[in-house]
Amino acid sequence: MIQGSCHCGAVRFEAPTPDTLTRCNCTYCDRVGALWGYSTPADFTLLSDEEALLTYAPNSTQHYSCATCGMVTHQLSQDFEANDGSMKAGYNVRMAQDLDRSTIRIIDLDGRHQW
Repeated sequence: MIQGSCHCGAVRFEAPTPDTLTRCNCTYCDRVGALWGYSTPADFTLLSDEEALLTYAPNSTQHYSCATCGMVTHQLSQDFEANDGSMKAGYNVRMAQDLDRSTIRIIDLDGRHQW
């Protein structure tokens, strides 16, 4: 498991250590610079109060960031790979300071043209 937090520490989470990371170039992810790990919503644990969050949902994905420092921490979206209507939790592994990201394969997703 990894633990992540925003810059000020108001938003904290715990999630599985991902086998792969996704670097998406859609207009949102590219601008915030997120590297996404994914899990089921049941395996993602928000360790802080939901009042510390801002929500932004420009489409079917709900993005969450800290209301104090603005760091993008996680998201909730439909799992399009499962093709069964289930949801998946995405978490920005850049928030996990102790994770050695150099050992995890990064998948580049062309979200700018695929969505």
